[in-house]
Amino acid sequence: MTVAVLDGGTYYHQEAIYGERLGARFDRTIYAPELSSGDLAGCEAVIVADRIHPGVLRGKRPILLDYLAGGGTLIVLGENSAQ
Repeated sequence: MTVAVLDGGTYYHQEAIYGERLGARFDRTIYAPELSSGDLAGCEAVIVADRIHPGVLRGKRPILLDYLAGGGTLIVLGENSAQ
């Protein structure tokens, strides 16, 4: 299974995503503000890290909804206030 994670760029995302404990568990890391539809190609699951700026997530909503419509699995963690 190919698992991608969206990185919001904060220090706690950096520690969780690239740190020793979890870093090797993700096949692809995508900086959320730069997400494009092609970035999700071939991913069976995408993890949206908690506390990514709501404006960024709202702006990427069409990409994420298209990904879901195509059969992908979206895992949204924690607090995000993006509705």
